[in-house]
Amino acid sequence: MSASVLVFSASAAISKSPGSSKSSGLVINEEKFSYINWNVPHLKKTDFINGIYDGDTITVGDTSSDEPGEESSGEDNEVIRFLGMNTPEIAHPEQGFNTDEPGAAAATEFTANAVFEKKVILVIDPENKEGVFGRTLALIFYKDERGDMRCLNWELLKRGLAKENLWANDMLCNKSQWRNMAKLAELSTPAAFIGMGRQSLKERFVYDALEFYKRGVNKFPDAADLRKDLAALYGKLAQLEKNARKKKEYKDGAMFHWQKLKGTKYDGLARSRIQQILITP
Repeated sequence: MSASVLVFSASAAISKSPGSSKSSGLVINEEKFSYINWNVPHLKKTDFINGIYDGDTITVGDTSSDEPGEESSGEDNEVIRFLGMNTPEIAHPEQGFNTDEPGAAAATEFTANAVFEKKVILVIDPENKEGVFGRTLALIFYKDERGDMRCLNWELLKRGLAKENLWANDMLCNKSQWRNMAKLAELSTPAAFIGMGRQSLKERFVYDALEFYKRGVNKFPDAADLRKDLAALYGKLAQLEKNARKKKEYKDGAMFHWQKLKGTKYDGLARSRIQQILITP
């Protein structure tokens, strides 16, 4: 698949300070994405994903559903290569790759489910806009099923579906955070699951944190620090939840995990939290 030359629309603006980008109902709250260096001059543009090549390469192009007054990117089937990370290769017999690399199908499926036939915001560094094969390098922001904006590059890295792949010119990526997340995703230890959960909470993705903690506890049932974080998160969710059924589900989850912590180094805290749950409506 040949790469196309990036064409900037006449209305495109270079961002030089933190803020929000809004187009086609897509909004980037830059404060939420601390792992991106927003102070690096960058271009934001909205585009439509019309093809998935593999987990880290997509194509964008015009769509008949463009909103009135919105300019297209000016190019059809432009190849976009994800900045800062690399996923395993799927089979491309025309290039001599006859079998998928391990993990290639999962990464490709995740990317397709996230952005195929959807509009996204591409964030591009004009000083580092093409990779070694001439493809446009970008961070891809999309809206998930809950309506929250996410960075697809980071989501693949965080879930262990991609490896960190930073070059000297990849200045949009906060390299220390990028490398730390890649390391956590690869380690699969109690401390790593805690780190993933806490990072998700920092990003305000509570359900991601819940999922990481649950996966960690299932794998390491005797890890008290991990179970303590999960119990505390269930308790917080129970306090905030308005739906009676969900509130009970979260209270039961908190009670279950605090009970498991009796007799551990968190015995006193667990007994205190259990008592609070018993007397709280």
